Amino acid sequence: MDRPPSMMEPRVSVENAKVNVFVRLRPQPKETVSKFIKTADGKGNYLNIQDPINKKHDGTLRETEREFYFDEVLGTETSQEAVFEAVAKPLVDHVFEGFNACCFAYGQTGAGKTYSTFGVLPDKGGILPRALQYVFECVQKQSRTRRFGVLISFLENYNDQLRDLGKGFQFSGGKSGRSSSRGEDGKSGSPAEQFERGMGLEIREGKDGNVFVQDLSNIPITSADEAMEVVHFCEQKRATFETMMNQHSSRSHALISIVVVQTFRNQTGEEETLTGRLNIVDLAGSERISRSHSEGQRLKEAVMINKSLSTLGNVVMTLDGGGAGYIPYRESKLTRTLQGSLGGNSYTSLLACLNPTPDNYEECVNTLQFANRCRYVRNRPHVNYMDDAKSSLHDKRTRRLMGEVASLKDALTAAHGYYRTFLEEAGLGHQELHAIEEAIKEEQLKIMKDAAEEAIKEEQ
Repeated sequence: MDRPPSMMEPRVSVENAKVNVFVRLRPQPKETVSKFIKTADGKGNYLNIQDPINKKHDGTLRETEREFYFDEVLGTETSQEAVFEAVAKPLVDHVFEGFNACCFAYGQTGAGKTYSTFGVLPDKGGILPRALQYVFECVQKQSRTRRFGVLISFLENYNDQLRDLGKGFQFSGGKSGRSSSRGEDGKSGSPAEQFERGMGLEIREGKDGNVFVQDLSNIPITSADEAMEVVHFCEQKRATFETMMNQHSSRSHALISIVVVQTFRNQTGEEETLTGRLNIVDLAGSERISRSHSEGQRLKEAVMINKSLSTLGNVVMTLDGGGAGYIPYRESKLTRTLQGSLGGNSYTSLLACLNPTPDNYEECVNTLQFANRCRYVRNRPHVNYMDDAKSSLHDKRTRRLMGEVASLKDALTAAHGYYRTFLEEAGLGHQELHAIEEAIKEEQLKIMKDAAEEAIKEEQ
């Protein structure tokens, strides 16, 4: 039986929330995948990748085998419904508890990110349409005791410039469809011309530290069908083009935000209003120019895509190291808009998509290494109250409690690093190390939970 979103009074999150990481393998013939990728039978979190050639392009030998552990590895036969249930459904539940959440798809071009995110309706809808359907199912279930408002926005990041695709939907009167005047990309002008008409948007930071896109359209919606009309219109206007590696290559990053506002009476009879935001991000795919043979505008797009993804990797690498020092959020508009989702106020899931063919070995390894680093990123989500006085008091209390827990976490992380080095020197294998690490993490969470509960008791 499906677990409905919590009907309890919303609670503040006082523990650092890890980024949940899932890996999805694009469907390929089993004999092709089995040549160099092995996963656990059935539902598992283990993936082993072996170099099918054992040589780099320059002829030098390279490491032949790597092992990874994630929250779940979704095999080539995993359905769209199963992907949503594992990756995104828990995030929607968090949104209805008043938290922010983010799901983003990452991987090389042609790995199945857009298919996983948007899918093909009606039978093979991806994460976004299924999330919208689930949002309104939750609204319906709780409508007797709560008042709801739901809004949607669609932001495109093309060549590191921001464009509000939802504004076009509003100007069109809510009508989907393409203009009959098309340019070289099969749309109403080239992506560059479309962007110029859409105008650029600027990123701002509020007094509370939250990052937002100024003047971004938030469109009220009352059903999943209404929301999909907006999505369908914006999808058609998004910059896509054929390359040597992908017939329908996304040349831009897309960020779709679903905001849920709910008002209800708490246990003391006071009226409260919470907001929760679900960001669903379809990142453009990284590509090697030597393989895609991009030229002209396609080359410029590829360079900007790779640059923004490289900055994203640098941000994750810094956060993986504990977040000490400068975090390069501002070096790319992509990382700036994702700032709250990586190391900030959000529950976050990463869906790393692989195209598991031998000629994509290097791209698969790069994606897996990025996904592995994301496992160690920690966020600090908290309930979003709209009441200013309560929010201010709540934020101060949250910051103090989180500061205490974070200090304890840093000490535990340092100890964990020491023990890992000791165990590696003892010659233990990957599986033994993984089992010991999981046991240590479980003990860490227990200690942190006890510390947080003690701090709350003192506060009361």
